[in-house]
Order: sequence, then structure tokens, then C-alpha cells
Amino acid sequence: MRTTLYIGEWKVDQFGDEAATVVSSVLDITDITKNTGDYTKTFTVPASKRNNILFKHWYDANIDNSFDARTKIDGRIELDYIPFKSGKWRLSKVSVKKNKPSSYTINFFGKLPSLKEIVKKDYLTDLNLSAYDHDYDSANVELGLKSGLFSLDIIYTLFVKKQYYYNDNASDNTQTDSLANIAWGGGSNTGVIWNDLRASIKMIRIIEAIESKYSIVFSRDFFGTSEFTNLYMWLNPDKDKNPGGDINVVDWFYSANDYWMNLTTDVGSYEVINTPASGDSRYFELSCIIHPEPGFGTVPYTVISVKDGSEEVTSEHTGDNDANPNFTVLLPQGNDSGTTHLMQWKVLSEEEFQYRAVLVQKEFTNAYPNTAVRTDETTAGVNINESIFVISEELPKMKIIDFIKGLLNMFKLVIVAQDDGSYYINTLNGFYSEGELYDVTKHIEFNSFDVERGVILNEIELKFKEPTTILNIEFEKNNRRGYGDIETTLTDEQDPITGEEIGNLLDGDSLTFELPFEQILYERLTDQVDDSITKIQYGAIIDEDREPANPAAHIFYSSFTSINSSSIAFIRDTGTRIILNNFIWTAFHHSGTLQPNYSTLFNAEFSTWDGVVVNNNLYSRHYADYISTIFNIKKRTFKYTAHLPIHIITKLELNDILKIKENYYRIDKYSYNLLTGKTDLNLVNSFDNTINPTRSQEESIFVDYRAQTETILITNSDAVVPTKIDQGYGTSWITLTATGDNKHIAFDEFGTETGARRVMFLEYTSSGESVFVFLSQSDKGKKALTFDSDQIKFDSDIITWDQNLT
Repeated sequence: MRTTLYIGEWKVDQFGDEAATVVSSVLDITDITKNTGDYTKTFTVPASKRNNILFKHWYDANIDNSFDARTKIDGRIELDYIPFKSGKWRLSKVSVKKNKPSSYTINFFGKLPSLKEIVKKDYLTDLNLSAYDHDYDSANVELGLKSGLFSLDIIYTLFVKKQYYYNDNASDNTQTDSLANIAWGGGSNTGVIWNDLRASIKMIRIIEAIESKYSIVFSRDFFGTSEFTNLYMWLNPDKDKNPGGDINVVDWFYSANDYWMNLTTDVGSYEVINTPASGDSRYFELSCIIHPEPGFGTVPYTVISVKDGSEEVTSEHTGDNDANPNFTVLLPQGNDSGTTHLMQWKVLSEEEFQYRAVLVQKEFTNAYPNTAVRTDETTAGVNINESIFVISEELPKMKIIDFIKGLLNMFKLVIVAQDDGSYYINTLNGFYSEGELYDVTKHIEFNSFDVERGVILNEIELKFKEPTTILNIEFEKNNRRGYGDIETTLTDEQDPITGEEIGNLLDGDSLTFELPFEQILYERLTDQVDDSITKIQYGAIIDEDREPANPAAHIFYSSFTSINSSSIAFIRDTGTRIILNNFIWTAFHHSGTLQPNYSTLFNAEFSTWDGVVVNNNLYSRHYADYISTIFNIKKRTFKYTAHLPIHIITKLELNDILKIKENYYRIDKYSYNLLTGKTDLNLVNSFDNTINPTRSQEESIFVDYRAQTETILITNSDAVVPTKIDQGYGTSWITLTATGDNKHIAFDEFGTETGARRVMFLEYTSSGESVFVFLSQSDKGKKALTFDSDQIKFDSDIITWDQNLT
């Protein structure tokens, strides 16, 4: 078998007896959080005339335009002229003997590691999401809360850096920076102040922005499913930065005497003098007066003086500031024959602000105070501070590569670089279901092989960032873990009914990994008038001292919830208080309020909405099968040596199943010797040998009354035409389309209000194998489950709030 190496399109000369091994691994069972790739440790090639031209005599540092060993260069490996591996090469060293190059040492890397090189150390804030920028005003916040913006790519929910409570009593007029009654029936000042709220963006739009910036493509095997496309990220870069607002230099347009202000640059020049010998003294008094335009008299703003490029004095105001008294800056006498100061004026506001300005400039020549010898008034027409919610500026401070890694670990995703430069991303179950079967029995060396215990884990901890918000901090104190975290032990015996680990701890190691995301524990409010549970759920972004907190990036699902029996007040930027009593977008840790299909939690927590256990969680959906298989009592690690034919080795993927005699194996990793053609296989016995199964991660889909589309992945079903199975409610209320294995189920609106449901089944059949998906849609009148006494106890175990918590 002939091996050929290419760096770029340059064919590399090789030693005839040089051994090099290519190692291929997507998953490493010693660390279930890893996604790796192809690589070689070292590869030595001769310093031939051809290779010297390629590497441009890199060993001689005096030569200009030498080969750049600081970067990796595209290349490939061919076996008998058939493509084997594509990736990148890196020059590591040159061996020099008797002042002449002897050999070059190079390394091969698969394409996966290049993703980190592509995105470098860039942050999410470097992405272009300007298509979703919007005016930050009460009209858009109200619309985002009630209906959503940009076709629901942007929504507003009740995440606030204060504590809310609900008291439907007109005598309760509490509205402070840290505490607010939001009930419509509360006092005349109560309610949700519009600029207490921040926007959230759909996660898929962040993925698209990454693809656009770096000209890469991620497959939609997982990113196209509703489990991902329905996720949002709350936009909160830090605890102090307020969204929207603007700061601008005052644009002056007219000076009465044209003494000091440059109307083009908006910079004033003022020379101060202090020469006692000659009796020459000069200083200035400057007053910047702001007059808000009609309709903006209640907008808070800050006037900032900028002296010689540095912000010197700030003054906060509302309305005209000429009676405050005037915002005055004194430029005293210098200590020499003349010092010229350059002055600018800025106005900062956290919402849209329109104003006119007057700059009164007075020159004095003797000790202060005295009569001005010269005065000039410079005026400004209407200046406008816009208020734009700039999405990229509001994203959490997180590196893009950490964001991607966080998603891979959160959903146990497999990422595989493709030859066309794209990246295949799918769940582990989806990845394995697409593999092929190869019978390699006759290619195995049976005279010597190892069967090992392999690496065993006895404790696994999957967790989010350490909580920084009050309710989750309290939850952690009471439960010794954060909300959504899971700490599981693996034992030699399980309860046959519950599956609970009840035996002896396995003799193994522990594994812990932490996502770069943080969970925020929500609170569903009770009406303090009668202790009834309202339909208002919110997230308090405050710490134990009830001060604004700064959580790490927070990911959540959102549901369009009816609050018609729990009306709240909303305070617009005009100060007008209006009622919200229909539907608002509400944050959840799971999809939907009834029988959620997915969640953002690793653990089977009690829902903060209705106290029901969230069984469809990240662990049960994406980790449980893998862990139970890997740590099955029958699990072994097998190490075989094989001589695989070229038609297998050039097609072998890490989700393929290998048949050896009558047994089946999954590939942990394999190493291929480019000189001898020998393959070292590291295999794990397989407990599921179905080849190309037609499978769905979802056995059931529950949705509310709204017209909406759910997308699920059914593997190996590209050409399958599904059958609708009527359950007495007809079948015309859904429309089915597909994009490859992604199946789009479009639900019509279920507009009745009787509390009814309609249900049906979908059947997908391929190669005699059928997959059934149960569909259930509730109408407008369907009520959410309520707490019973046992579930209320769970709520009180977390923390109890009341209006006196200040």
C-alpha cells in the first residue's frame, strides 16, 4: 500500500521506512466531555531537494520569505491515491547534520482542532447581530414582552435586577430601586418599569452569526431541532451596564462673539495665565445649560465636562439644569505665562433624549470673583441621544470557542469536521445511529489481543456555573448543589423499578465538568391578598444582599403564558401606567408549561412553575444511555490488531459498528500505521447492533394552543413518508414537511377555550422498522397544573419571600 502526503498541493518526499501513526478519535470514554479528532504524534521526512524547496530552507533563519512554521497548512494523506485523511500540517523542527539539513519533523492534525484556530480568542461581542438591534424604548419593550420582536428572534421576559412581588391591594404603593409590587390592583406607582427589562435572543441566531463571521457551516442535525431553536440567551454583559441609552458630544452651531468655541470640532480653547510679576492673570468660568425638548422633561441625563481629553466633572439632572445651579466648571489661572485647555461637553442618557444647549463662557482677569471682561454664549440646536439596544454589546462576556464547547457538553454533542469544510454536529445517539456495519473478522490477528477492564467512573458531576443569584444560592445551601446540577454515583446494583443506584460504589475515578452557563432559579408569585398562586413567573437577578447580580450567560426556554387572571401593571417611558392582562413571554427551565419535551437542567428537578418533576432533562435525554452502556457490567475494552483493506480503512467512521466473529463493537479510537498498514483498534462491546435505525429522540410532543412548528430529528428517514394516525380528532390540524432527517410538524392554532386537547400519532416506517410519535395540543382553556401541599413544601424549602425583604 502506497502512502502519499500532500502539504497544500505539494507532494512531499518520504523515507521508505518511516513509520507514522494516524490516531482517530471523536469520543474518549475516559472523559465523556471530550470531542477530539485525527492527529499524528510526529512524522519525519527527508531533507530532499524537493522538500527543501517546500520548506524554503527553514533551518536558515537568515533567509527571507522562509516557510512559516508559526501556522498550520492545509494538506491531506492518500492511500493508494485514495483520500484517507484531510487536515493540516505543521513543521516542528529540522535536524541538521554537518551543517546540512538531514530531515524535517512534521505533525498532522485533523480539521476539528482548526475550529479553535478559526474563531481564535474572539468573544461573542465580536459577532455582527445588528439585524436585531432595535430602539430601546417602552414601546418595543412592551411589544417584546407581549408579542416578541423580529418574528420572535427577540423577546423580553421578566428578568429584573430587583425583587418583584404581587399584592393586589391599592394601598400597597411600593416602588423602589430594589423592591416593587407589580400587581395592577396595587397602588398608583406600582408596576414593571419598562427599562428594568432586557432583551433575549434566540440561540440559533448566535450560531448563524458565528457561521457568517467565519464563513463556516454547522450542520442542522441538532441545531435545526426545536430542542435547540427554541432556546434563548438573556442579554446581560454586566451588573452595572444599562441597556440602550447614548452618549454624545454636544454639537454646537452658533457663537455670539466667536471667541473660544470651534463650531466644527465642538472643542473650545481657553488660555489661562498667571504671571504675578507683570500682574497678568486670566481664568474662565464655563456653564453648560441643558433644555430638554417637549416630551423629554422627565428623562434623566448626565452632563459631562471633558478637559484636555479627560472626563473631569459630571452632573446628573432631570429637566432644565439652569436652576440647579448652572453646571459650572472653573478654569483657574495657570502657573506660567500661558496654558491652553481644550474643553468638550457630553450628555449621557439611558433612554432617548432630545435637548437644546447653551454654553455660557466668562473670562476674568483678576482674582475670583470679579466682573467678566469678556462673555460669549454658544448655542446648540436640537441634539438627539438615540436609545438603541445593540445586541452585540449586550451579549455576555464569553469567548466564542467556550460558547461552542459549552453547547457540546450541555447536550453531549459530537462534532466532526467534513471534507467540504463544514462541521457535522449531532447528539451522540443521533451520531451512532448513522453508522455502518463492517465485518472485519478475517482481518483480525487473533493470536494475541487484550481484553481490559478499561477506565471506570464511579462519580459523575455535571454542573453549571456557581450561582450568583439569591434563590439559587439558597437552593445550593439547602441541597448542597445548584439548581439543575446533577451528582450521580455508579454502583454495582440498581433498583429494578426506579433504577436508583443502591449497591456498592464502583472502583473507579470521578469526573466533573462545569458549563460556562449559569442557572437562575425563577419564582412564581403568589397574591399576598389571599395567597393564591398567580400566573406570573420571574427571575430576580440579585445577590444575597439584594443588590444587582452579574450571572454568567443564562440559557432558557420561553412560553407564551396567559396572565388574564393575574394582571400586572407596566410603566411606560412617559410615566403612564397600563394594564397587561392577556399573554406575555415567560422564562422557563423547560419547554412549555404542560409535560415539557426538553429542559435546560441536568437533574430531574421540580418545576418552578407547577412543582412537577422535569423528567425530560439533559441527563436523561443525552447522557443516561451512554453512561449506562459504557459502564454496563458486561462492558469490556478490546484491543485488537488488524490489517484492514483499503476499501474499509478509507471509509471507516467512528460511529461504525465492527463485527468480529459473532460479536459487535463500537469504536473508541483506532490508530493506523502509514508504513505497515497495521490498524490498532480500541473497541468497546456494543449492546445495540441495529444498523442505520430509524429512530426519534422524541416519543411525544406536547404543545399549547398557538400555531407553531416543532422540529424533531428522526434518523435515517430522509425518504420516509409519515402516516397520520387519527385518534378521533382528525389529522388536518398539522402539516408535515422535512429537511432531510429533520421533520417539521406545523400545528394549526387550537382556538377553542373549553380546556380540551386533540391528539394523534405519526408513524415513520423504514426497512420494516416503525417509529411512532405522539402529538398532543391543548386549547386556550387548558389550565396549567397547580401545586398540591407536597409540592408547596418543595417551594418553601428553597426560600420564602415577602414584601418586607428590602
